[in-house]
Amino acid sequence: MVEEKRSAERHPRKLRALCNFTQMSLVGETVDISENGAGVFFPRDVPRDGEVNVNVYPDDESVYIQRRGVVRWAQELSPSSDNAFGFRCGIEFLPDV
Repeated sequence: MVEEKRSAERHPRKLRALCNFTQMSLVGETVDISENGAGVFFPRDVPRDGEVNVNVYPDDESVYIQRRGVVRWAQELSPSSDNAFGFRCGIEFLPDV
């Protein structure tokens, strides 16, 4: 098995995430987050490879972190999962310009 190497450490955190895609906006919940991206649970499938604006709300709803990103993958979760969301995806954050 090939071990995957990441350029930034992932931190498991459940945070509210508002993601604005071209055709829709969805509220999700992060699974983990790093300086380069985030794993996010969503209630429905999301478009892949298009840009998304991500607002992550740490603990205070009046403050948020805003990043541009790209959905690199999405996977439907098993119906027997204890998670209330139906999909998990990986969002790669784009460099700030």
